[in-house]
Amino acid sequence: NCYVDWTSDNDYLKRSMVSDYTKEVLKVRMQQSRRLLFLSSEKSRNSQWVSFELDYYENCLQREILMLLLDGEDERDFKHIGLEEMDQLL
Repeated sequence: NCYVDWTSDNDYLKRSMVSDYTKEVLKVRMQQSRRLLFLSSEKSRNSQWVSFELDYYENCLQREILMLLLDGEDERDFKHIGLEEMDQLL
């Protein structure tokens, strides 16, 4: 299964109404996840929310983060995967 906030929690997480509750819902969802797939792009690398999610997942939950590089360069020490490896994850 794949969690996507704007589809799975559409009734609870409104992008126009971000609050501390938003962080708590995301923490619970990350706790329920076996993996986090980080789609690294210029926008995601500059997102405060993505930074929060990566930090929480890596440092608080201490779980592996997989990274698919979409553009540019990313020096983070996550396991890099390619499109061909995506099938094995599903």
